[in-house]
Amino acid sequence: MVLIVVCAGQIQSISGARPDGKELSDAEKTVIPIEPLPAGHLTIAIKDEALMDAVWASYDAGAKIELVKDNEDQVVSVNPLLPIEIHVPREVRVDEIVEAKAVLPGDTQDTQVTFQVEDGQAIAEDVQDGQASHAYVFVSLGTYRIQVSSANHGRAVAEVVVQ
Repeated sequence: MVLIVVCAGQIQSISGARPDGKELSDAEKTVIPIEPLPAGHLTIAIKDEALMDAVWASYDAGAKIELVKDNEDQVVSVNPLLPIEIHVPREVRVDEIVEAKAVLPGDTQDTQVTFQVEDGQAIAEDVQDGQASHAYVFVSLGTYRIQVSSANHGRAVAEVVVQ
Protein backbone atom coordinates (compact mmCIF):
# COMPACT_ATOMS: atom_id res chain seq x y z
CA MET A 1 0.00 0.00 0.00
CA VAL A 2 1.15 3.54 -0.72
CA LEU A 3 0.18 6.48 1.48
CA ILE A 4 0.29 9.97 0.07
CA VAL A 5 -0.04 12.96 2.41
CA VAL A 6 -1.52 16.08 0.81
CA CYS A 7 -1.72 19.63 2.17
CA ALA A 8 -2.91 22.79 0.41
CA GLY A 9 -3.11 20.98 -2.90
CA GLN A 10 0.50 19.77 -2.76
CA ILE A 11 1.89 16.31 -2.10
CA GLN A 12 3.88 16.43 1.12
CA SER A 13 5.14 12.85 1.28
CA ILE A 14 4.84 9.41 -0.24
CA SER A 15 5.49 6.30 1.80
CA GLY A 16 4.62 2.65 1.83
CA ALA A 17 5.71 -0.75 0.69
CA ARG A 18 6.50 -1.89 -2.80
CA PRO A 19 4.85 -5.29 -3.00
CA ASP A 20 7.40 -6.72 -5.49
CA GLY A 21 4.75 -8.33 -7.64
CA LYS A 22 2.76 -9.90 -4.83
CA GLU A 23 -0.92 -9.17 -4.54
CA LEU A 24 -2.11 -7.38 -1.44
CA SER A 25 -3.98 -9.50 1.08
CA ASP A 26 -7.51 -8.59 2.13
CA ALA A 27 -6.08 -7.32 5.42
CA GLU A 28 -3.56 -5.07 3.62
CA LYS A 29 -6.34 -3.68 1.43
CA THR A 30 -8.34 -2.60 4.47
CA VAL A 31 -5.54 -0.84 6.37
CA ILE A 32 -6.47 2.73 7.23
CA PRO A 33 -3.86 5.12 8.65
CA ILE A 34 -4.81 6.24 12.15
CA GLU A 35 -2.00 8.64 12.99
CA PRO A 36 -3.31 12.15 13.52
CA LEU A 37 -2.34 14.56 10.76
CA PRO A 38 -1.87 18.31 11.14
CA ALA A 39 -4.88 20.47 10.27
CA GLY A 40 -5.43 20.76 6.53
CA HIS A 41 -3.59 17.52 5.73
CA LEU A 42 -5.20 14.41 4.27
CA THR A 43 -3.96 10.95 3.44
CA ILE A 44 -4.73 9.06 0.24
CA ALA A 45 -4.31 5.28 0.56
CA ILE A 46 -3.56 3.59 -2.75
CA LYS A 47 -4.24 -0.13 -2.77
CA ASP A 48 -4.34 -0.83 -6.51
CA GLU A 49 -1.05 -2.49 -7.48
CA ALA A 50 -0.87 -0.94 -10.96
CA LEU A 51 -1.43 2.56 -9.57
CA MET A 52 1.15 1.90 -6.83
CA ASP A 53 3.73 0.91 -9.45
CA ALA A 54 2.92 4.02 -11.52
CA VAL A 55 3.21 6.29 -8.46
CA TRP A 56 6.62 4.86 -7.54
CA ALA A 57 7.91 5.08 -11.14
CA SER A 58 6.86 8.72 -11.39
CA TYR A 59 8.15 9.53 -7.91
CA ASP A 60 11.54 7.87 -8.55
CA ALA A 61 11.97 9.84 -11.80
CA GLY A 62 10.89 13.12 -10.24
CA ALA A 63 7.81 13.32 -12.48
CA LYS A 64 4.74 15.18 -11.28
CA ILE A 65 1.92 13.38 -9.58
CA GLU A 66 -1.34 15.25 -10.13
CA LEU A 67 -4.17 15.24 -7.62
CA VAL A 68 -7.56 13.97 -8.80
CA LYS A 69 -10.56 15.75 -7.28
CA ASP A 70 -14.25 14.92 -7.17
CA ASN A 71 -17.15 17.25 -8.05
CA GLU A 72 -16.92 18.81 -4.59
CA ASP A 73 -13.22 19.69 -5.08
CA GLN A 74 -12.08 16.99 -2.64
CA VAL A 75 -8.91 15.05 -3.43
CA VAL A 76 -9.85 11.43 -4.08
CA SER A 77 -6.87 9.94 -5.92
CA VAL A 78 -3.71 10.73 -7.84
CA ASN A 79 -2.63 10.66 -11.47
CA PRO A 80 1.10 9.97 -11.79
CA LEU A 81 2.52 11.44 -14.99
CA LEU A 82 4.65 9.07 -17.02
CA PRO A 83 8.40 9.64 -16.69
CA ILE A 84 10.58 10.93 -19.51
CA GLU A 85 12.66 8.37 -21.42
CA ILE A 86 16.13 8.73 -22.93
CA HIS A 87 17.46 6.83 -25.93
CA VAL A 88 21.16 6.80 -26.83
CA PRO A 89 23.48 4.27 -28.41
CA ARG A 90 25.24 2.22 -25.73
CA GLU A 91 28.66 2.31 -27.42
CA VAL A 92 30.20 4.84 -29.81
CA ARG A 93 33.62 5.76 -31.15
CA VAL A 94 35.67 8.84 -30.35
CA ASP A 95 34.59 11.82 -32.54
CA GLU A 96 31.38 10.02 -33.60
CA ILE A 97 28.18 12.10 -33.49
CA VAL A 98 25.88 10.78 -30.78
CA GLU A 99 22.20 11.71 -30.79
CA ALA A 100 20.51 11.69 -27.40
CA LYS A 101 16.74 11.51 -27.81
CA ALA A 102 14.22 12.33 -25.09
CA VAL A 103 10.75 10.82 -25.43
CA LEU A 104 7.78 12.27 -23.55
CA PRO A 105 4.23 10.94 -23.21
CA GLY A 106 2.02 11.94 -26.14
CA ASP A 107 -0.18 14.24 -24.05
CA THR A 108 2.69 16.22 -22.53
CA GLN A 109 2.37 19.92 -21.82
CA ASP A 110 6.16 20.32 -21.72
CA THR A 111 7.66 22.43 -24.50
CA GLN A 112 11.35 21.97 -23.65
CA VAL A 113 13.70 19.24 -22.46
CA THR A 114 17.07 19.85 -20.83
CA PHE A 115 20.08 17.71 -21.79
CA GLN A 116 23.22 17.57 -19.66
CA VAL A 117 26.36 15.44 -19.68
CA GLU A 118 27.61 14.80 -16.13
CA ASP A 119 28.35 18.23 -14.61
CA GLY A 120 28.52 19.99 -17.95
CA GLN A 121 26.38 22.79 -19.31
CA ALA A 122 22.62 22.16 -19.41
CA ILE A 123 21.17 22.67 -22.88
CA ALA A 124 17.45 23.18 -23.54
CA GLU A 125 15.90 21.78 -26.71
CA ASP A 126 12.34 22.27 -27.95
CA VAL A 127 9.86 19.38 -27.89
CA GLN A 128 8.31 18.45 -31.22
CA ASP A 129 5.80 15.60 -31.49
CA GLY A 130 6.64 14.44 -27.98
CA GLN A 131 10.39 14.22 -28.63
CA ALA A 132 13.52 16.33 -28.36
CA SER A 133 17.10 15.54 -29.27
CA HIS A 134 20.60 16.88 -28.89
CA ALA A 135 23.83 15.82 -30.62
CA TYR A 136 27.10 15.27 -28.79
CA VAL A 137 30.63 14.46 -29.92
CA PHE A 138 32.95 12.89 -27.35
CA VAL A 139 36.68 13.44 -27.97
CA SER A 140 37.98 11.20 -25.18
CA LEU A 141 37.56 7.56 -24.26
CA GLY A 142 35.36 6.86 -21.26
CA THR A 143 31.86 6.37 -19.95
CA TYR A 144 29.60 9.41 -19.98
CA ARG A 145 26.24 9.87 -18.25
CA ILE A 146 23.66 11.91 -20.18
CA GLN A 147 20.65 13.19 -18.25
CA VAL A 148 17.43 14.50 -19.76
CA SER A 149 14.76 16.28 -17.76
CA SER A 150 11.49 18.12 -18.22
CA ALA A 151 9.22 20.15 -15.98
CA ASN A 152 6.45 17.57 -15.65
CA HIS A 153 8.07 14.23 -16.43
CA GLY A 154 11.16 14.23 -14.24
CA ARG A 155 14.52 12.96 -15.35
CA ALA A 156 16.19 9.93 -16.91
CA VAL A 157 19.86 9.03 -17.27
CA ALA A 158 21.70 6.83 -19.75
CA GLU A 159 25.35 5.90 -20.11
CA VAL A 160 27.35 6.07 -23.33
CA VAL A 161 30.66 4.20 -23.57
CA VAL A 162 33.13 5.93 -25.89
CA GLN A 163 35.74 3.53 -27.30
